[in-house]
Formats: sequence, C-alpha cells, structure tokens
Amino acid sequence: MPPTKLGAGTNIGDRPYWNGTSWTSADIQHALLSAIHSDTETETPVAGDVIIANALAKWSRLAKGVNDKILTMYNDLPAWRDPVGVIHGAELHTGNIIPSADQDFGGYRLKGLKRMTSVPSAADIGTDGLVLYKGTTLGPETWYGGSGDTDTQVASNYEIAYAITIPSGTITLVRRKLAANENVKLALYDDDAAGGEPNTQLINWGTFTGTSGVNDYDVANYDVTAGTYWLGMLSDNFQDRYSTSNPYQRRYKSRAYNLGLESPWPNASDTHDGTYNFYEQLGVAQATISRRLYANVDGTVAYSTLT
Repeated sequence: MPPTKLGAGTNIGDRPYWNGTSWTSADIQHALLSAIHSDTETETPVAGDVIIANALAKWSRLAKGVNDKILTMYNDLPAWRDPVGVIHGAELHTGNIIPSADQDFGGYRLKGLKRMTSVPSAADIGTDGLVLYKGTTLGPETWYGGSGDTDTQVASNYEIAYAITIPSGTITLVRRKLAANENVKLALYDDDAAGGEPNTQLINWGTFTGTSGVNDYDVANYDVTAGTYWLGMLSDNFQDRYSTSNPYQRRYKSRAYNLGLESPWPNASDTHDGTYNFYEQLGVAQATISRRLYANVDGTVAYSTLT
C-alpha cells in the first residue's frame, strides 16, 4: 500500500490513530470508566463516588455511602459500614454486659436526639443509630457512726436521735445491730448548728422490720453535704447493742410507736442527752459519672465506655 499523507488535525489535542482501515486524526479524549480501557468497568460516576479495584481486578466506582457511614474493609474489599470497633479511644464491648435496668439512665439517641429513660434495647437504637448514655453510678458504701457491742439497751416507745458526722455523698443504707426482732420507723434530721440539736426532718424513710443481729435497712437514697446529721428512730421493741466507750451524742423522748417520729424534732427541753456508743450507722456512697456510647451490632446491644 503506498504511503498517504495525514492531514492536519482540526482541534488542539487531536491525535493520529488507526481506525481499522486508515490513519486519521481526531480528539481521542474519553471517560476513565469507559470501554476504551480493558482494565475498567463501564460506569457513570456520581458526585461522592470512590474509585476502587474490584474483585475482578478492574477499576470501578464504589457508590457514595449514606450519612454517618464510614469507609472500611469488609470481606477484603472497601465498603461503607456502620461504625464499630474503637470509639474515641475506648474499646467497644459486646456480649451480656448491658447495665441493669434500675440504673439511672439519661441519654440521647444521636439520630433524631431521642430522649431515653431506660437502658436502650436494639430496637431503641435501630440499625444505624447510636445512643449516648450519661448516668450516675453509686460506689460501695462507707459506714459512719457507732459500733458499740458490749451491752443491750431496752427502750421501746422512745423516739431517739443519734448524731453522726458524715462526708458529702448519698445515704443509701442504715445499719443497726439488735438483740431481738423489731419494727422501727426511721428518719433523717439536720443539725440546728447553734446548740448541736436535731432540727428539721429531711426525709422520713418509713417503717422497717429487723431481726436479731446486724440489719442493713435499704432506705431511699438521700444526697447530703458534709456535716453532722441525726438518725431518728422509733422502735416497738428497742433492744440495740451499745457500749459506753467513745460515746456519741443522743437525744430521746418518750413517744408511742403508733404516733411516728415528730417533725421537726421536739424542742431541746423535752429531750435528754445520752452518752452511749450505739451500733447505729449510716452507709454513705460516692457517685461516679459514667458515659457510654451504645450501638446495635448485628442485633446485640454493645457499648463503648467514654472518657
């Protein structure tokens, strides 16, 4: 075949190429993801897409993920997935470690800011939601008060107030050691500060049943600041253990059990000071704040402890 002359191109960027029968020149710009390349898939890109090498070792488009998904490896290929693993440097735990239902729960579902009032379930969280938990957890109690245990005092139908100095925290338990079974009414009074007397009734805890030995009465939680408080008691069979060493301040007054504890405490002129070390204690717990990020991992509620 004799040589032929190739004419000048029409546009800047035109290149010569063999069209199958002859040489010609034309603009040969083309799409990346087109059939011209043997190592690419023929696809139309959309804003937000990512180019990856697919399982066929061809360049292809990975469609953009929806909001809040992250790009990660899944089955040996890049994929948009829900966040799992490490969150804010804290390990994401799974399994049967969901907090008990009686814990204080105040959180927000991040997707829609749904207010939660209980420990979230998988249904509460949804398939792609997160729940932020911020709750108060009380630590173990520290005991304050007397621990005399050499004698027994019998004093039924007396209302008695026992001074105990405690730090800031939450009163969760009242402990008493008895020589016999009893029914007892319990309350907490503040100190009048001026004369060292019980004063305003802060909380009436109600009636409890005790047996011979050490009894821990599970009273309603009550937050206190550091100071002196008075444990008020009125028993139908007061037989408390005590000693005369290391005495605590005590006030008492004759009063029928069925009448209940007075509020406020009766005037000091109606009481008598005692100097016994009774086995009467207040259990005070310190609160800690816990923050957790809950997620639904394949139907299992899991959480990450945040700092």
